[in-house]
Amino acid sequence: MISFAPLRAAACCLSLLLATNAVAQTKGLRRSGRKALQAAEQMSEQTARNVRASARQAELTAKVAPAVKAARWHRTGHHKYPSPPWNPETKIQELLKIQPNPSLLLPNIWELQSQYGNRNMFGLLALRFYVQEFGLLTPHLNKLFKHVAHLNDKGVEARFIARMRFLAQNQKHILREISGRTLPKDNIRIRYTEDVDKLTVQNFNAHKLVLSVEQRMNPAEGKDFPIRHVNARSVFETPNGQFAVYQYAGPIDLTPNLYRYLLNDTDKRAPFTIVFDEEAKSLAMYNEDKTLWLRITPHEYENIKKLHIHLNEQRTVTFTDETGHPRTETVNVNLSIPLLPPDNLPSYPKAAQQFLYDKLVLLPVKNFQGNSRATIERRAIF
Repeated sequence: MISFAPLRAAACCLSLLLATNAVAQTKGLRRSGRKALQAAEQMSEQTARNVRASARQAELTAKVAPAVKAARWHRTGHHKYPSPPWNPETKIQELLKIQPNPSLLLPNIWELQSQYGNRNMFGLLALRFYVQEFGLLTPHLNKLFKHVAHLNDKGVEARFIARMRFLAQNQKHILREISGRTLPKDNIRIRYTEDVDKLTVQNFNAHKLVLSVEQRMNPAEGKDFPIRHVNARSVFETPNGQFAVYQYAGPIDLTPNLYRYLLNDTDKRAPFTIVFDEEAKSLAMYNEDKTLWLRITPHEYENIKKLHIHLNEQRTVTFTDETGHPRTETVNVNLSIPLLPPDNLPSYPKAAQQFLYDKLVLLPVKNFQGNSRATIERRAIF
C-alpha cells in the first residue's frame, strides 16, 4: 500500500513557503508605500518651504528696493530732477546776451545744474561762447567740451572758461605775431594739446588750451604760409625726379619719404616718431622734439576731391596783451597741403578710400618698421 504522508508533508511545506513569500511581499509593498508616502510628504514640505522662502524674499526686496535704488543713484551722481521748462541751448544763448562774460555766468550755470541736474550745461556754455568768438567747431572741441562737463568740477570749469575768454580777448594780438595779415575767422580755432581721453581733474592744465591757426597752402602771391623749410614753392626730390609739395602728384608709393621730408627736410638721419591709430584709421608723425608733426585721418583722405594732409608746428610767440603786459603763448600752426589723386586710384569710392588708407596711413608704418631712426607707437593720435 502506497503512503501519501510524504506528499502531504511536502504540500504543507510548499504552502507554508508560498504563504511566507506572500507575507514578505505584502510587507515589502507596505514598506515601499510608506517610503513613497514619506517622500511625497517631504517633497510637499520642501515645496512649501520654497514657496514661503520666495514670499519672504519678495517681501524683503520690496522693503529694501527703494533704499538700494537711492544708493545706486547716489553712487553714480544721478538724481531725479524735474525737467527744465526751457531748452538748455536756448537758455545759454539768452544768458550770454545778458552777460557776455562767461566766467560771470558760471554761478548761474551751477545753480541751474543743481536744480535740474543737466551737467552738460557747462559744455553748452563753452560751445556757444566758442562759436561766438572763434571759428569752425571741430570734432576735437565737441569731445573736449563734453569731457570737461562730465568731470563736473567747478574749479576745472572756472579755469577752462577763463582761459577761453583770455584767448578770445587776445587772439588778434597773438595772431599778429603769426601772420602779417588778418586771418579769416574760420581759420582760427582752439585746441587742447594733451590727450582729451586722459584729461582728469588732477592733471588739467589750462595753458594746454591754445590758439590753433589753420591755413591752406597756396602759391598765390601774398598767401604763402610757410612752416620752417616747407612753403608753397617747396620741391620734394625723388629718384624719379622732382615734385612740387603743393598738390603733390609724384608716385604715391613714395609717400613715406614725402612725410619724412616734411618733418626733417633732407636730413635722413634725424629721428622721428610714428603714432598709428588702427581703430581710427589715422596716423601722426613727429620730429624729434615733437614741435613739428603730420596728421592723416579719414577726414584727409575720404573726400577724393579734397585730398590733403596737415603739417602742424608748435610756435612760441611773445605779445602785449589787452592790459599792456608782455606775455608768452604757445600757438598751434596748421598748414593744409593739398594732394592730387594718383593716376592708379580705383574708380569705385570704397575701393578708392581703402587704396588711399593703404598708401597714406599703412604704407609709412610698414615702410619704417625696423628703421633705427623711427619709433612706432600704436595708440590714439589725439
